Amino acid sequence: MERKRLKAEAAAKRAAEEETRKAGNKEYFAHLKEVTRVTDTLMDTEAAAVARARYAAESRARKAAEAAEIHRENEEMRQRIANVKAVTDNDLSDEKAGEMREKRAADAMARRQAKID
Repeated sequence: MERKRLKAEAAAKRAAEEETRKAGNKEYFAHLKEVTRVTDTLMDTEAAAVARARYAAESRARKAAEAAEIHRENEEMRQRIANVKAVTDNDLSDEKAGEMREKRAADAMARRQAKID
């Protein structure tokens, strides 16, 4: 019998605690519904928003200046590439090797001419 009584008392105690918890929750949520919200989600006048807008404007201006500088440098490089002249001298006629080449070609032509005659 003692166990039944203890079981009933524990159940009654749990039920009372549950009722207390439910009443507390009901009171808490009723209070939440009554409270007027005063949170300002518009940051247009706060210091952080003003600073963010200023930094964004500075960043846009800096990026535009960098883009203009890159464009100018690219255009300058295009002009330099368009005006490049060959540095390599491929003409051998004005060097010793060119003279020897012309002499050998003349000798070869003379031998051919001699064979034909």
